[in-house]
Amino acid sequence: MRSFIMLLGVALLCVSCVSPAGLQTTLDGNSLPYRSTGTPCEDNAWRLNENGFVGAYIHLAAAGEVSFTIRASKTSPEAPAPKLVLRVADFAASWLVNAVGGNYSSHTQTWTLPAGTYCIRVENVNRRPLAIDVRDLTIAGAAVLNTDPSANALAAADTYIDHFRRGPACLTLTVDKRPIANTPVRIRLKRHAFNFGTCLSTSSWVTGPDTNDIHYRNFVIENFNTVVPENAGKWTPNERVRDRVTLDDLDSIMKFAELNGKRVRMHGVLWDVFEPGWVDALQNRTINGTSQALRDAAKADLRAEISERIGYLVRDRARRYYELDVINEGAHRPMYRRIYGLKGVAGIYNEVKAAAIAAGASPRIVPNEYDVLQGSRSIKDPYANWYRKHIEALRNAGGAVDGIGIQYYAVDGAPPKLRVPHSPSRIAQVLHNLATADLPLSMTEFGVQRSGAPTPQRAADILAETLRLCFGHEKMTTFINWGFWSPRMWSVAPAGALVDAEWKVTPCGMVWQQLTGVRNRVLVNLPMWTTDVSLTTDSHGRVNFVGFYGDYEITFRQQRREFTLTKGTTDYTSAK
Repeated sequence: MRSFIMLLGVALLCVSCVSPAGLQTTLDGNSLPYRSTGTPCEDNAWRLNENGFVGAYIHLAAAGEVSFTIRASKTSPEAPAPKLVLRVADFAASWLVNAVGGNYSSHTQTWTLPAGTYCIRVENVNRRPLAIDVRDLTIAGAAVLNTDPSANALAAADTYIDHFRRGPACLTLTVDKRPIANTPVRIRLKRHAFNFGTCLSTSSWVTGPDTNDIHYRNFVIENFNTVVPENAGKWTPNERVRDRVTLDDLDSIMKFAELNGKRVRMHGVLWDVFEPGWVDALQNRTINGTSQALRDAAKADLRAEISERIGYLVRDRARRYYELDVINEGAHRPMYRRIYGLKGVAGIYNEVKAAAIAAGASPRIVPNEYDVLQGSRSIKDPYANWYRKHIEALRNAGGAVDGIGIQYYAVDGAPPKLRVPHSPSRIAQVLHNLATADLPLSMTEFGVQRSGAPTPQRAADILAETLRLCFGHEKMTTFINWGFWSPRMWSVAPAGALVDAEWKVTPCGMVWQQLTGVRNRVLVNLPMWTTDVSLTTDSHGRVNFVGFYGDYEITFRQQRREFTLTKGTTDYTSAK
């Protein structure tokens, strides 16, 4: 496992290969190392002819001002002015590009950035495709990195985590409006704002009485802040017989989560793989019915049943989860689009959204897909533009899409069949490309495939790198391990198990516990993403610290209090 320090060293070596910090570097659009879409122009500009980005990595040895100047133009005088966005970590600025053809307009933005490595992105972000020619990007105040893209991607993720996943807090403690002065206080992160989770296939695994059930339950309680019903929320377990709805298992999982302070992600309304036989029969009749009347009747019948399902899964339960897959893997398995068309699928998303609102809830409504970060499509489309276009099509058809779900079952070594091996650089470039939609991203399913027989340490390295890249991306909100105990995991991807059959913590488990702050496994190559400080209040009852965002426990004088540290808020008062 390469260490954080080693990766930073690689990045610094790259700096010496390019330009010293403080000098100015201009990169033609055609020479920017990351170009997710588009084609080259004759004058060395790069034409982003659809949504996407061009970009590069930069490094600052010390905090300071960095200026970015973009020269760009639209391609047609008749076209409306397209929107262009410059983005670095949590910083973003946008312009409308009015210049035409070779008459480039110039836009400059200056930010003060903490020391570290960053991916600077120039984004074409328009609800309808509008072309932008990016002539060049000038960077002043930072060095441009152009070697070892995977090391740069990981270093940029670490920089983001260090400076943007946590923030300063000034906490004032009072009792009866009087400050609790000069008092020792311990402030400890209890639950990250970020969702670190796992799936639970059945409630018996967390409620059962046998030894393995007890071990399983305790591991969930101690190691995750989020759970997903693996199967209990799918249509077949919910309604195997038409109109005979059984949700006891699902409700039991959600009750377990609520009792133990776990967030719930729901999976999912529709999935054309695991649906009841009577649903399959209706689908078949909509396509192969012997008359148009029979096909139309089946189509209407199926749509009514979808509405009934939305009623009990969303209207009746949406207050209990924060995110929901609507049509799982709908781009790969477009049965519902085949039956109802794109507008009809958008209508299903809208009905789900309306049902959630009617329930007084606001879960994110998302699609969810595999082969996004690796797979057969990644060979020809390493930026996952196919998925970006799928999301854009849903939104342009009027569909309520609030986020983007991503599955990743990593493969190590030589690609078996048509799958491509794990690559931090490719993961980062896909996340950046999907982020042009300006929607939250979720790693909904993660595993390491047994294909290629990765060693336990290699599987742990893959988990560590993927965790860093996700927690280190500004749009990422969630990371879900698809199981954790090897006997109870999907048979294709057990190499990433966190504990083995005898409940011994694996190298993957040690990585998970150390990075997410559950337990210090003394892995010197990895940090701990946690906050646990002991301080003494001043005469005004105040303490100052920098902490990861999330829910905290405050203990002092045998008292216990709680508060939540959120991005953008610095001053807090805990009163009694």
